[in-house]
Order: sequence, then structure tokens, then C-alpha cells
Amino acid sequence: MLWTNEPLVFSETVAKSPRYSSRHWERSVYPLGNGRLGCTAFGEPRRERIQFNEDSLWVGNEDCTGGYQPFGDVYVEMPHAEYSEYRRELDISRAVQTISYISGGVRYKREYFASHPAQVMVLRFSADKAGALSGKVSMGNLHEIAITAKDSTLTMTGDTSKFWWWQVHLAQPRRLLGSRKYASKKNIDLDLEAQVRVLHDGGTLKTTDNTVVFEDCDSVILLLAADTNYVNRRDKGWRGSHPHERVSAQIAAAAKRPYAELLAEHVADYQSLYGRLSIALGDTPAAAKALPTAERVKAYSERVRRKAGPAVDRDLEALLYQYARYLMISCSRPGEGALPANLQGLWLFTKRPAWRCDYHTDINLQMNYWFTSASNLAE
Repeated sequence: MLWTNEPLVFSETVAKSPRYSSRHWERSVYPLGNGRLGCTAFGEPRRERIQFNEDSLWVGNEDCTGGYQPFGDVYVEMPHAEYSEYRRELDISRAVQTISYISGGVRYKREYFASHPAQVMVLRFSADKAGALSGKVSMGNLHEIAITAKDSTLTMTGDTSKFWWWQVHLAQPRRLLGSRKYASKKNIDLDLEAQVRVLHDGGTLKTTDNTVVFEDCDSVILLLAADTNYVNRRDKGWRGSHPHERVSAQIAAAAKRPYAELLAEHVADYQSLYGRLSIALGDTPAAAKALPTAERVKAYSERVRRKAGPAVDRDLEALLYQYARYLMISCSRPGEGALPANLQGLWLFTKRPAWRCDYHTDINLQMNYWFTSASNLAE
């Protein structure tokens, strides 16, 4: 179990510094993924931000790889500015993230997971008091892609024609633009679509101004699906059919099923891989185990830096080993059309990620997979 007692909140100073904000993001989020579709939840009670990625959303062309790009964001706003007893945790034995806190005397709970069998993200909001959930759901993105709302479903659909591939190159974009070879080339424009379906128990839903508003609900479930028309076929120009039908079918199928059934199916599928290996390296003092994960890592690192003797948190070592297995399962699954993990696995936060989140076949791609056979994840 990885956990913290703080949401991820960007101050104005952090938000204005892309390099620092990316470091802050990667050290604070708990990624979820089904091998193809992934998300990172910021966990703020007042305004949850769920940033999502899909592994085929790239810009570029055959002369320049361009780079991997963020797909979009889902926002859930609720009047919870004041809160206490906050906890955000990732259960890597089940691949489920849970957020809980108290606001206005009510305990609220959020459960998120990425289902590989259903090919959707599932986000559930609940409370220990009937009718306590009111708020609104919206979407956003960094690429000016159109968003519409109809019948409790938000849809983001467009293409990558406005994605300028040279902007993802951190080094000398002007030099690249000055080259006729590169400047004359367009993106291999991909079609893309994401849908968010809002379901509820109790209360009411209404759709207005590209948002879905929920009032006095007992629980609210969001289903998220996203895809592009990328195919790994040069003879087809790397483009297949528009993803609308696939995304719509995934949402419709998941919406017909009970939440408990989707969760049980997800956990069973994930544990069929994760449960192949266990590891025990020794005992850890109870006081160390009681610390949030980031504080445990800091204490461990400080002890090593000061050369203060052997580390005393063997349970942390085992946890981080299993966390590596969790990340591999979450960002790389076998199957037709599957893409390998890139330099950041499946997840990114910015339009200009380090090294473009690309595939370095000199050594980095191989290094991602070195440990898989030894950790019983050969496929």
C-alpha cells in the first residue's frame, strides 16, 4: 500500500514552472492503467482533476518522431473546500486507488481503477450519508479539441492537426523549423475521441453548458473510454477507422454492468499477473510503517546518505519492488496492437515531456523490460 495524507495541489509558483511542476507531479501522483489507457488523479476534494493518457496519441511524421501527448482531463467539482482526515492511497495488490476525507460532517470516498477487460476507467464517488453528493463534471485538454455534452455523456472528439510536433522538442525547435526537410512535413494526423458517461444512484442529473451536473446523489460513477485511429501499418498510412464506434461500444457495455461486477472482474484480471510473485525481505519497525510512503522513502534515503548503517525499512524495499511490477502491468499488456512502455511508461503531464516520452531503442526500451522475467511477468 502506498499512501499520503495530502492531495496534489499546484501552487501558482509551481504551475508556472513546467520543469518543476512535472517533477512535482511525478513524485506525487499514483498512476493507474490498463496497459493502454491510463490516468493520474490529483485527489483534491474541491476540484478533482483526473489527467488521462492513451498510448497511441503521438504527433510527428516519418521524418521526425514528434512525441507522446496528453489526451485530456476530467474535472469533478464539489463544494468541499474545507475537509479533514484526508487520505489518498494506492492498493497495488488490487490496482485500486482510494481517496477519503470528511467535509461538513460527512465522510466521502472515491475509488478509481483502470479495467483491462472492460477497457474503461471507472471512477466512483460515494458518501456515508444519503443524498450528500452534489457537483459537476467537465472535461478539458491542452490542444483545443472540441467538447460536447449530451444525455449525461461528455464527448471530446477531434484530430491532431493542431498538434505542432516540433513543440515537443525541448532542444532547438527553431533549428528544426529552419530545416526544409522537417518544416515541409505535416503530422500523420490521427483522429481521437474520449467519452465520459456519468451514472448515479439517487438524486438527479442534468446536462448543461458542456458539463454534467449531479445533485443530492447517493453515489456517482464516471466511466471513461478513449482511443485514436492509429494502426501499426505503414501501408495504411498508420491510420485506421475513426475510434467513435469503439469508444461508444466500450462505454455502453460498461454502463450496463453493476459497479461491483466491474471491480471484481478488474481485480481478478490484475491479480492473475500480480499474484504470481511474493517477496519478503525482513521486518520493519511499526513506527516506520505508520509513516506516509514519501516520508518513508525520505527517511530511508537520509539514512543511506549519512551512511548511518544498514537500512531498517526492509518492507519498503519489498513494496517498491512490487510497485515496479504494478507499473509494468499497468502500462504494458500483451495483445494485438499493443504498444510497449515508453520512457514514462504510459503517463505524462505536459505537451513537452522529457525526451518526448519516446522509444529509445539503443538501451532504454530494453531496460524497461529487463526485470520482467525475473519478476514472473515474461509476457
